[in-house]
Parts: sequence; structure tokens; C-alpha cells
Amino acid sequence: MAVVLDLLFADTYGYRLVRPEMVEVSAWLAGENDAIADSLIARSPYNLLRYGDPGSLPIPVRVKAFAAALAQVETIDPQKLWFGEQGLRRFADPGLDDHIAGWWEIAKGDEEARHLLLRLVDFGGQKGGLPVVRQVAYDRSTDEITQLLAGRALLKLGEKADRTAYARHVTEHGSDLSRSIILQALDALFPEEIDVGAFFALIDKAGVTGEDDIATILPLGSELPAGLTRREDLHRFLTEVVARSGDFSGDTVDDEKPFREAFSQMAASAALRLLDYHPADIPDVVTDLFLLLHESHRRIGSEASFKTLGEAFGASPWRRRTSLWRSIVRLRTHPYARDDGELNIWFVQHLGWPVLLSLADIDWLLLDVRERTDRQDRLTALRAAHTLWRQFGGTDGDMQRIVDAVADDAELSAQLAAWRSPPPETPEMVERMREEWDSWFKDAPPSLAPELMRHAIAHAMQEKALGKLPARIARQIAASDTAAPSSAVLGPGDRFDMTAIPMIAGTMSRSNAMGNSCKIQFIVMAPYAGWRVRPVLKCSLEIRPVRPGPTRTDLLHPAGVSQLRRKLSPPSSAQNRAGSEGESTHPSNL
Repeated sequence: MAVVLDLLFADTYGYRLVRPEMVEVSAWLAGENDAIADSLIARSPYNLLRYGDPGSLPIPVRVKAFAAALAQVETIDPQKLWFGEQGLRRFADPGLDDHIAGWWEIAKGDEEARHLLLRLVDFGGQKGGLPVVRQVAYDRSTDEITQLLAGRALLKLGEKADRTAYARHVTEHGSDLSRSIILQALDALFPEEIDVGAFFALIDKAGVTGEDDIATILPLGSELPAGLTRREDLHRFLTEVVARSGDFSGDTVDDEKPFREAFSQMAASAALRLLDYHPADIPDVVTDLFLLLHESHRRIGSEASFKTLGEAFGASPWRRRTSLWRSIVRLRTHPYARDDGELNIWFVQHLGWPVLLSLADIDWLLLDVRERTDRQDRLTALRAAHTLWRQFGGTDGDMQRIVDAVADDAELSAQLAAWRSPPPETPEMVERMREEWDSWFKDAPPSLAPELMRHAIAHAMQEKALGKLPARIARQIAASDTAAPSSAVLGPGDRFDMTAIPMIAGTMSRSNAMGNSCKIQFIVMAPYAGWRVRPVLKCSLEIRPVRPGPTRTDLLHPAGVSQLRRKLSPPSSAQNRAGSEGESTHPSNL
């Protein structure tokens, strides 16, 4: 045995040491041999909690080891004390409960010793520590971590009366408690012991930013509202979030809206739960929330909870209808809104309303044209119905329904007639539009512009591109003369001559900082009122010229033009199926 002890331990210059290479071996063997355990306890008792298998140690060995660790805590590396949760769980045992009160008398005068004992009580579920944590959790004279550990152990091991008493303590003394203690209590006690009103009162005291000024309320997470089972509580929760989220500012910098950023995930979760109680509509508070979060959290479309919530807005006609009108009411106060408060669907969508309407939505829009009491609302509904009819190629019957809806209102009837037959543009406006068209091709030689137009139109007529065009425009372009696409049918019986106004507008952007690429953008335009135009398809591609170190004019070199034509040329069916890497044109519906 002496040989084994010499292999494991060493006594040098009066220091009793564990050989570094034998630290873990000695901890494993201590569970099998009392002599090794005693030698290890005398030298480094904390090793029995950190290494080997603490769960295999006899209870008497554990008692001696922990008492020795508390006595020698000043000699233990503090960092090591905070790495060993699993070891403490295995070390714990009901057989240690009777010793905890005595250990507290040893530990209470040293901060690290207190933390070690309270972590054993918390992680190990030592019921014998309840009398200790029932006192320490309320002791505001001790350090913050001691209060945190004691409070966590109390909430885990205590009875309902303990939870109720601790909730009252946090609520009454929140101003004197640290942010970490408040958030930990809310995570454990909301909503069973702390209601919605008290929750937000404590949040107001704790704040939503940490010491590094980052918006966070961890450990509170998106699952917290799951405890709210009543419609009224969910509604009040969201109302409190909206009330603290501020008004629209037109600024999308998250740092200036910390409350929205901190509560975004949790609020989205609560909103989805509230919608379970509203299968046919969207409550106003949910619409308000979504618009505010959209302003300060512009990437919400890529996050699962926000995507699901946005899709819920369009799940039924009534949900689309109720959320649209609430959005209009809220967005009339937006800094980007016109002074007269007149809005259109595209503006509302741009500012966060997550719904794409279709021709079928004309039904309820026409009801609103007739039934809304506010005249501005009726005009908005009429504009939306007319826009949908035009965008999706509505029938003559659909237009007649729109005409009938305003038949008893001379002013709205006149407005509809003006939209259907706009007056010609003034000569000044025509000249301005001509100059604008000329500016599209200011950097392209005359010989290149027709090539850009021809190939871009060919791309637009591909099945993939046509699938992203509005239905009416797609049908009309597809019905045009594809063999010679110098013109396209864009309206019933009307042919649009590209030699008069280019249908494809192309711009060349500046090369990037390294001078190794140049981006070209094409916009397929469809005229709908005189010289007025609107984009219906947008394509962009990046050209990398043949020779290194290009400038903008390199694209006009014959080799650059040749490469440009290859990039613009429609890929073959085989290439489409193979997903050729060479295709760099990506159309998207505007």
C-alpha cells in the first residue's frame, strides 16, 4: 500500500501534495480504499467533488471531504469552484442533510465557502438546507450571489408557502434588489405567484438592459407566456408590452428601442397564444405589436415565431380585414405618413402589415366602401379594390361591382373614373420623363441597349420569371410575339412600341472598391397611364469582366459585351433543371 501511496502522493518541503499526473486516478481510487481517501482529503479534498465518481464515495468519506473542502476553500482556485455542477449533483445525498446546518456555521463567514455549500444544496436538492436558505434568501446584507443561490434553492426545494412569501418579498423590496435576483424570481414565479401587473412593475425596476447596455432579460425566454392560460391575461400582457414600446419613429436602429428588442420573442409567443382565442380576427393589440416590432426588428421575417405570427394575419378574410384597418389607424401617425393621413395598401405593407392580398379580397373591401363611416376609410378601401383589380387582371364584372359600390356617392364615383381614365400628362412632365428614360442608358452605347432589352425580355418570358409576375402582365407578355420581342401586348388590344419608350430599363452601377465586378439592374416596366410606369419585374446580376482590374468602361469592351450577352441569354431547359451555376439573374416581384 505504501508503494501505491508514493505513486499517488508526495510530501515535499513540508507540503503534502497530489502528484499532478495522479489527480484523477487518486479521486477514482478513493471510492475503493479508505487510506487513499484519507490521504486525498488531507491534501486536496475538493478533488473528490470534482474528479472521479463522487456518487460512489461512502457517506462518511463525503462528510469528511466536504468539511475539509470548506475549511480549505481559500486554497482552492476560485475558477475551479464554479466548474463542477455535475460532480456536486452526484456528491449530494440525503445522508448529508443532517450536516448542512453545521457546515453553514463553518461557511457563512467566507464568500466562496457560502457559495460552495449553497450550490450543493441547490444542485443536489439537499432538503436539509431548507432552514438555511429560508433565512439567507431574505438577507439583503449578504452578497448578491449568495442571495441568488439561496433564493434559487428556496424556490426549488420549498413549499408553496415559501414561493408565495418569496414573491411578496421580491415585489415589496424590488427597488433594493439586484436585477439578477428580480429576473430569476420572475422566471420562477410568473404567473403563478406574480401576476401581469406586478411582473411589469418589476421589469420597470430591473430595466431591460444589462451592464453592457445590451437589451436582454435573460433568463426570461419566449416560453414564459405559456403559463398564461386566460385570454384576459394574455391581452393585458401584450398591452403592457405595447405601452412600453413607444411610438413609431421611422428609425430602425434596434439600440434605440431596447424594450422592443428585449421582449420581441416573448411578445411574439404571447401573441400567438392570444390568437388561439381569436380564430376569426386579429386583436388590435396584436396588430399594434407586430407593426412596432417590424419597425425596430426588421429581420423578423427570418425568425420562426415572427414568420408564424405574420402568416396568421392572412389566414382568413376577416383576419386580413380587421388587421388592415387597425394598421391604417396606427400608421396614420407614422412619421412617413402624409399629412392628410391618406394611405394605400403598399405603404401599409412596407411599414409592417404582413399580408399579401388577392383579387378575392375585393369582396370585403367593397363592403367597407359601403359600410365604413369615415370617408377617408371609404376612399382607402376603394383605392385598394381598384389596385387589386388592376394588379391581378380583374374581369369587367369585377370592375362593375366596384362601380356599383360607389354609385350612390358622386365624389367617390368621380375619383374612380379619374383613376380609370387619367388625364394626359403636361408637356413639362413628358419632357421630365423622357430625360429620366435617357438617364437609364447614359453609360451604355447605342449598340448595347437593344441587346440588353432583347435578352432581358427573353428572361422575363421564361416560366420561372413569369411565375413571379402579376398574373395579368404574365399572360400578356407570354401572349406577345416572342420571335421578335420589340413590342409586347400590355393592355387589352394595345401594343406597346419599345422604340418609343424602352420597356427594359437598365443601369450600370459603379464597380466595387476592389474594381473586380460591376452590377447591372434591369426593371421590366409596364405603362398604365400615359407616361406613368410601374415596375413589375426586377432582375439584377453581377458581371465580372474578362480582364483583371476593370473599370466601368471595361463592360463596353467587345469581350465584356460578349460575356454580358452570355450572362443574359436564357439558359436551356437542361441548364434550368441542373441549376447551372452560370445563371446569375434573379427576378423578384416588386
